[in-house]
Amino acid sequence: LKAAKIPVLLSPPVGQCPSEDPTPYASDPYDTNLASAALLKRAGVKFAFKSDDWESAMNLPYRVGRSAGFGLSHDAAMRALTLDAAEILGMGTKFGSLQPGKVANVIVTDGDPLEVTTSLRYLFIDGKPARLESHYTDLYRQYRARIRKSQ
Repeated sequence: LKAAKIPVLLSPPVGQCPSEDPTPYASDPYDTNLASAALLKRAGVKFAFKSDDWESAMNLPYRVGRSAGFGLSHDAAMRALTLDAAEILGMGTKFGSLQPGKVANVIVTDGDPLEVTTSLRYLFIDGKPARLESHYTDLYRQYRARIRKSQ
């Protein structure tokens, strides 16, 4: 892959432990799926993370965080989610990093974006603030108020 300059779109591990993501072949080590991103990086193969459906898209940063726990550096994980993904898709001149002339899509969090305990605080799309309110945040507030009243 490296010699042929073929990039890889990689699905990060789904499970929280190796037994939840069975390896493709019985002869593979138990943590192959968790370590595959680090192995690609070590081999010099360009890769980006992908999601397969809406659930995995929603949890993509946390799933990538699991890969970071199995040998992939935090910087390499973030790059695979941003600039490397944009470059593989042929959009690296417009997206993927914060540079003059590129589209400013930015998230601001209260912690590490790869950690499940982190919350999104602000979102900017094309440099403009985006609303983080939705039907789901309205429901959250409604049911949270109901719980507080009953306590």
